[in-house]
Order: sequence, then C-alpha cells, then structure tokens
Amino acid sequence: MEPAGLALGAVGLLGLFNLYQEAARVVHSVKNHSSESLRLFSRYSATKVLFERWGTQVGVADKDSLAQSVHPQLKEPATVNAVAGLLASITNVFTDVDPTIAGYEQPSTSAAANPGRTKLRSRLKWALADGDKLTQNTKDFDDLVQKLYRLVPPEKLHPDEFQKLQTSLIQFQRNQALHQVSHWLDATTTENTFDAYYSTRLDTTCNWIDTHPAYQGWLSGNPDKSLHVLWMHGPGGFGKSVLCAYVVKSLLDSGTPFVCSFFCSGNSDAQRNPSAIPRSWVHQAVHHDDDILDLVLQYLSKCGNTKATHSDVLHLLRDIISHNPTLIFVVDGLDECPRTNTERTELHRNRADVLREIMREGAGIGARLLVVSREEGDIKSQLRPHGPHPPGIKFDELAISKDNVSSDVARFAEHVVTQKLAGNQHQLCQELSAQMAQKSDGMFLLIRLQSQDLRPRKGKNQLRRAVDEMPTDIVQVYKRHWDDIQRLPPSDKQRAEAILRWVVFARRPLTILQLSEVVTVMDTSEDDEPQFDDLPDSFDEEFVDDEILGICGSFLELRGTTPDEELRKKTVHLIHFSAIDSSWVNMGMLHLLTPCYKNITWPKTA
Repeated sequence: MEPAGLALGAVGLLGLFNLYQEAARVVHSVKNHSSESLRLFSRYSATKVLFERWGTQVGVADKDSLAQSVHPQLKEPATVNAVAGLLASITNVFTDVDPTIAGYEQPSTSAAANPGRTKLRSRLKWALADGDKLTQNTKDFDDLVQKLYRLVPPEKLHPDEFQKLQTSLIQFQRNQALHQVSHWLDATTTENTFDAYYSTRLDTTCNWIDTHPAYQGWLSGNPDKSLHVLWMHGPGGFGKSVLCAYVVKSLLDSGTPFVCSFFCSGNSDAQRNPSAIPRSWVHQAVHHDDDILDLVLQYLSKCGNTKATHSDVLHLLRDIISHNPTLIFVVDGLDECPRTNTERTELHRNRADVLREIMREGAGIGARLLVVSREEGDIKSQLRPHGPHPPGIKFDELAISKDNVSSDVARFAEHVVTQKLAGNQHQLCQELSAQMAQKSDGMFLLIRLQSQDLRPRKGKNQLRRAVDEMPTDIVQVYKRHWDDIQRLPPSDKQRAEAILRWVVFARRPLTILQLSEVVTVMDTSEDDEPQFDDLPDSFDEEFVDDEILGICGSFLELRGTTPDEELRKKTVHLIHFSAIDSSWVNMGMLHLLTPCYKNITWPKTA
C-alpha cells in the first residue's frame, strides 16, 4: 500500500472504532434492570476492555496512537479491509439495539407516577424479549473481538490468550462485586468454629444420624413448597455441635444444594448475636451462586443504606429462597444466644424473635432449616408443630438420646483413655474406657472432663478408683474443679479467678498474650500499678500449663486457627457453654471493673 493509501486506511479504521464507542454506550443503560442484565453487563465490560486495549496497541484507538505507530499487519490492504469489516459489524451490533434501549432510558409520564409498576413492567419486558436480544448482541461482540485478536494480534499477546484474559477480567469484576457486597453486609462468618468442631470428630462416629427416620424425612425435600424445619435437640455435652458439623460436611460432600451454616458461640459477642445468623447466610449464598450475587447487587443499587439493615437482610433472605428453594440453612447452638434482649450484647432482637422472622421469610416458598440446640422453653415454643405459625411450614423433631450416641460415646472414651494412658496395658484401657462410657450417661463432655484425672504415673488401683469415683452429674464435676481452685494458695487462687472472669465476660476470645497481660492487674495488689514484670520471657507450653490451664481445673481449653500457630496467639475458651450455668459465674462482672480501670489509666499503657 502507498503511504497515502495507508493513512486513509488507518484513519478509516479510527473512524469505525469511534463509531463503536458511541454505539456501545447504550449497553450501560440496562445494567440494573435484572440479575441477568448484570451478568451480561459484566461479560460485555470484560470484552470492551479487551477491545479498547486492542485498539490502543495496534494504533487505531485515537489520533495520538495513530500518529505514533500502526501495527505492521495493518500495512496490508487485505488485513485493513478485513479489520474494517469487523469494526463495522461491531458498530452494527450495538446500533441495532438502540431502539430496544430507548424504552429503558426514557420512562413515560405515567411511569414516573407509578415507579413500582414501571419497574415490574421493565423486568417483564427484559425477561420476555430484550434480554435474549442483548445476550445475542453481546455474544456477537465477543466473537468479533476474538477475530480481531486473531487477525491482528497485539505484539505482547498471543491470540490464544484472549480467552484467558477475558476470564481473568470477568473474575476481577466478580471479586470487586463480592467485596462491595461483603462490605455492605458486614457479616460474621463461623468457618473456624465449624472446622474446630469437625476436626474433633472421630472416624465412624456420628454416622447414626444418616439413617435416622426424622433426618431422612427432612432430607427428602419439600414437594408442597413448605419450609421444612428439623429441630435437633439434646442435653448439654451430648456432642450436638460435632454432630451438626458432621451433617454440614456430609451435605456439602454429597453434592446436594448448597448449605448455609452458622455456629453460635457464647464465647463471642458476634456469634451469640442471633441477628448475625441470617446475615451470615446471605453472605455465604452470595459467594456460592453468581445469580444470587447479581440479585443482591440489584437490591444494593436501589438501597440507600451504607450498611445492610436487619430488614434488608430478611428481604434478601426471602428473595434468595425464592430464587433457589432447594437451599439448606443450618444454625447450631441457638441456645448460646441470649434468651432476652440485653444492653451488654446490644441486641434489638432475641433468639426467639430472629427464629420466628427466619421461618416467616421461608414460609410457603421452600428450603430446609436445621436448628440444633438444647431443649429450652423459648426455642421449643417457636418450633412446636402446633404453635402459632404462618401456613407453609412443616416441622419435625429429633430428640438426641443416650441410645443414639452410646456407640459414639464408647468410641470416644476408648480414644481418650488410650491417649491419656499411652503405654499402659490394652486390657486396662478397655476396662477403664468401658466404665467411663457407662457412667457418662451419654455425655461426651463428662468423659472429657474426667480424663483430667487419668495420668500415666498413677497405679492401676489409683486409676480404677478415679473412674469409680467419677461423678455422673456434670454440675458435680464443675463444682469439684471449682472447689479445687478454692483450695489453691492465695496467689494462685486469685490468678485463677481473674483468668476465669476474663474468659467468661470478655466480649471476644482473648489470646494467651492478652490474657496474661490483663491478669497482671490484680484488684488486691499492694500498689495501683499493673505487675507487668510478672510476665514471662516466653510463652511456652510449660507456662500455659502451669499458670493458665493448670490452675483453672478443666474449665478452659486452647484453640488455634492453624495447627502450627504460635502459642501466645492461641485463644482461651471455656471448655463448654454449660460451664456458664455453674454457680462460680456469680463472681460477676463487678470484679472486672477495678483491674480494667487500673490497666486503662496506668501511664505506661497510654
């Protein structure tokens, strides 16, 4: 091609490229009309970025790039003609949709007077006609841009990399949308609690639930589109949370519809707030299903709240269930949420209120709900089949008995005794574990607490006597350990009580380091300064065993986010929520006030 001909060809391509940019603007006007249009717009945006990058790199995007350099292949007349044809086709693709978009861009006077009806008509119009048309337009755009990349590939991009780059851009846009929604929802997630419970399960345990008639009936589905609720309850210490974690894991592994779960915990303000339950479910559903993400984005585009309100969350929960009635929702440990509204937990709704609201949103639509808790009156009143419920809810009940868990308890006792008495005779371990399982009356927790009395250095008769004297009432076990604390030397007794108060009343779990620092502030100290000189040089296992866990009986346990987490960063928890029911909690919040005040006002902490 002669120089003059080349210039005209390149200028012609520049003009065609600019015509595309004008025509393509119409796609933006429908991006908020439905969840399908949001997904379509995401795909269009990714292809648009690739197209504009192509125009810049080959030298036809603007006059500046045209003046600097033109791609070598655009010096070939046949290539210029082919590119011109593709650009013209791209422009025609979007020019063709302009009349379709006009109705969305210019609402009538009657539409302004009745925006709700207009919005409904707009969505119907999209679903019945315009959606398919613009979907095909966007697909054509995608195909044409891919041909441009193959015909005149940018020097730094191989033609085969187009699809990878487009996928990466779409994924980036999805991540941006997820970040926006997650920030708006501000949800609490409980994956770590789920992992902690599931990791404690022993092989072959919990399998009895798979064939239980009530559970099988709940799994069978909802042919009548009712919300199917299964209430699984049992006494404290019966392994309900581990069982619930097993159910969640089994459902996820089986390929059934997605499971949204929440594990309540009395150790955390966030996890004992019942309003956090549906909020977390919405968060999980958004991350699982792009259609639900689009649904929430659409709602967010019309919502003026900078943070999702409880009403927003319930509205979305109903929309999500309507979108996918096969979803499964699980809440474990509901009894660990406060029964009544309290100023300390800043709750506006108690656990019964939230449970009632959740069931109301799913009534008559579908989905399945599993509630796991102790049998407490306010929860029971909401889950009775003959209670004052809206139509469209089906109730089932599964009361966990010692007969259900007997084989699991025996397996657990054998595991605990074998661990504690490694190296002892197998026959002795079997004898002790069988006796502990029998005396536990179905309570895993009782075996766990009593295992503290099993030490390898004890003789056979001492071990047998320890098991013979094993209490059969969990309250007796707590009382015995509390009495042991009361018999400690004064300084150890004071330290143990301070540790327990902080663990019980802290708004969130404290790490070993944090707990060690706060208990240096003693309300009976001779001076008013925290005794930070009492802190150890290193937080090793010996310090933790002797100065924290050892002096607190069996009330506490350590938890870490990873197996190799640094010891001082692990958090300290009550061994079980039932410990809060014991009388020693009556030490109360008042005892915390003096040491807290000292710590805050001491000059060296400023």
